Amino acid sequence: MYIGFNTKSVLPGGEPDFEPAVMAMDADGALLWWSRLYHEVTPGGDTVNSSPDQYIDALAIDYSQPPASGMLVVNARCHGNNVENLWEGSSIAANPGASGFQNQFTGTNGNIHISWLGKLKLE
Repeated sequence: MYIGFNTKSVLPGGEPDFEPAVMAMDADGALLWWSRLYHEVTPGGDTVNSSPDQYIDALAIDYSQPPASGMLVVNARCHGNNVENLWEGSSIAANPGASGFQNQFTGTNGNIHISWLGKLKLE
Protein backbone atom coordinates (compact mmCIF):
# COMPACT_ATOMS: atom_id res chain seq x y z
CA MET A 1 0.00 0.00 0.00
CA TYR A 2 1.26 3.48 -0.85
CA ILE A 3 0.15 6.66 0.89
CA GLY A 4 0.96 10.21 -0.13
CA PHE A 5 0.10 12.99 2.28
CA ASN A 6 0.82 16.53 3.48
CA THR A 7 1.04 17.62 7.06
CA LYS A 8 0.76 21.14 8.41
CA SER A 9 3.82 22.39 10.26
CA VAL A 10 5.28 25.66 11.49
CA LEU A 11 8.65 27.08 10.45
CA PRO A 12 11.09 28.32 13.13
CA GLY A 13 9.97 31.93 12.54
CA GLY A 14 6.32 31.01 13.16
CA GLU A 15 5.26 30.96 9.49
CA PRO A 16 2.90 28.15 8.43
CA ASP A 17 4.22 25.36 6.23
CA PHE A 18 3.06 22.09 4.69
CA GLU A 19 5.37 19.07 4.46
CA PRO A 20 4.95 16.17 2.01
CA ALA A 21 5.67 12.47 2.44
CA VAL A 22 5.15 9.22 0.57
CA MET A 23 5.02 5.93 2.50
CA ALA A 24 5.07 2.29 1.40
CA MET A 25 3.58 -0.35 3.69
CA ASP A 26 3.37 -4.13 3.44
CA ALA A 27 0.15 -6.17 3.61
CA ASP A 28 0.30 -6.15 7.43
CA GLY A 29 0.68 -2.37 7.62
CA ALA A 30 4.38 -2.39 8.51
CA LEU A 31 6.38 0.51 7.11
CA LEU A 32 8.67 -0.49 4.23
CA TRP A 33 10.06 2.95 3.34
CA TRP A 34 9.16 6.62 3.29
CA SER A 35 10.38 9.72 1.49
CA ARG A 36 10.01 13.43 2.21
CA LEU A 37 10.71 14.16 -1.50
CA TYR A 38 13.38 16.70 -0.63
CA HIS A 39 16.51 16.78 1.51
CA GLU A 40 16.56 18.54 4.86
CA VAL A 41 20.34 18.64 4.67
CA THR A 42 21.82 19.94 1.42
CA PRO A 43 24.56 18.01 -0.40
CA GLY A 44 26.95 20.61 1.06
CA GLY A 45 25.88 19.68 4.61
CA ASP A 46 23.73 22.73 5.37
CA THR A 47 20.38 22.24 7.09
CA VAL A 48 17.52 24.08 5.42
CA ASN A 49 13.85 24.72 5.88
CA SER A 50 11.52 23.94 3.02
CA SER A 51 9.64 27.20 3.14
CA PRO A 52 7.66 26.68 -0.02
CA ASP A 53 4.70 24.47 0.88
CA GLN A 54 4.87 21.08 -0.81
CA TYR A 55 1.91 18.85 -1.58
CA ILE A 56 1.38 15.32 -2.88
CA ASP A 57 -1.32 15.65 -5.54
CA ALA A 58 -1.41 12.06 -6.86
CA LEU A 59 0.22 8.63 -6.73
CA ALA A 60 -0.01 5.90 -9.39
CA ILE A 61 1.73 2.59 -9.98
CA ASP A 62 3.57 2.31 -13.29
CA TYR A 63 2.50 -1.13 -14.53
CA SER A 64 4.88 -1.11 -17.51
CA GLN A 65 7.50 -3.07 -15.51
CA PRO A 66 7.30 -6.27 -13.41
CA PRO A 67 6.50 -5.61 -9.72
CA ALA A 68 10.09 -6.38 -8.63
CA SER A 69 11.35 -3.46 -10.72
CA GLY A 70 8.16 -1.41 -10.70
CA MET A 71 7.90 2.28 -10.00
CA LEU A 72 5.53 4.52 -8.08
CA VAL A 73 4.72 7.69 -10.01
CA VAL A 74 4.45 10.74 -7.75
CA ASN A 75 2.78 13.98 -8.80
CA ALA A 76 3.82 16.63 -6.28
CA ARG A 77 3.56 20.41 -6.21
CA CYS A 78 5.33 23.20 -4.40
CA HIS A 79 4.08 26.71 -3.70
CA GLY A 80 7.11 28.88 -4.22
CA ASN A 81 10.64 28.26 -5.38
CA ASN A 82 12.53 30.42 -2.94
CA VAL A 83 14.44 28.03 -0.66
CA GLU A 84 14.43 24.22 -0.76
CA ASN A 85 12.27 22.42 -3.27
CA LEU A 86 11.48 18.89 -4.30
CA TRP A 87 14.24 16.47 -5.31
CA GLU A 88 16.54 17.50 -8.12
CA GLY A 89 15.93 15.45 -11.26
CA SER A 90 19.53 14.24 -11.38
CA SER A 91 19.57 12.85 -7.82
CA ILE A 92 16.66 10.39 -7.96
CA ALA A 93 18.11 6.96 -7.22
CA ALA A 94 15.72 5.27 -9.65
CA ASN A 95 17.11 7.24 -12.61
CA PRO A 96 20.35 9.01 -11.64
CA GLY A 97 21.10 10.37 -15.11
CA ALA A 98 17.73 12.06 -15.51
CA SER A 99 17.35 15.77 -15.84
CA GLY A 100 14.35 18.02 -16.16
CA PHE A 101 12.85 21.46 -15.72
CA GLN A 102 12.58 21.09 -11.93
CA ASN A 103 16.28 20.19 -11.63
CA GLN A 104 17.89 22.81 -9.35
CA PHE A 105 15.08 25.30 -10.08
CA THR A 106 15.19 27.85 -7.28
CA GLY A 107 14.74 31.57 -7.16
CA THR A 108 13.08 34.31 -5.16
CA ASN A 109 9.42 34.02 -6.15
CA GLY A 110 7.19 32.62 -3.41
CA ASN A 111 3.94 33.15 -5.35
CA ILE A 112 4.19 30.36 -7.92
CA HIS A 113 2.96 26.75 -8.06
CA ILE A 114 5.35 24.25 -9.66
CA SER A 115 4.39 20.63 -10.36
CA TRP A 116 6.88 17.80 -10.06
CA LEU A 117 6.43 14.38 -11.64
CA GLY A 118 8.85 11.73 -10.47
CA LYS A 119 9.17 8.02 -9.80
CA LEU A 120 10.19 6.08 -6.69
CA LYS A 121 10.91 2.35 -6.52
CA LEU A 122 7.97 0.24 -5.34
CA GLU A 123 10.16 -1.70 -2.91
